[in-house]
Amino acid sequence: MQIRLFIYKVHIWVGLIVAIPVLAWASSGLLYAWPNAVEGGKIESIDATRVGALPSEALAKASEFAGTEIAHDGVDAADARRAPRLSSHWRPGR
Repeated sequence: MQIRLFIYKVHIWVGLIVAIPVLAWASSGLLYAWPNAVEGGKIESIDATRVGALPSEALAKASEFAGTEIAHDGVDAADARRAPRLSSHWRPGR
């Protein structure tokens, strides 16, 4: 019975040691959800008249920059080629 009590106490301490950094990590990420909680947390809207590229042009430039064709639905051509091997039920764009 003594070993069981020892394992229980160690389990409690290990749980606390692991939980503290995990909770700190989660709370630091949560701060970014509140705009004024971090330095420079001001949210600005993008003025639509200042946007100089159409979505199709931006997609073409992004594809050129990436060196691969980026599909309109966010799936690039390389993923589409690999997908049939990953799952027989996978369809691009769904």
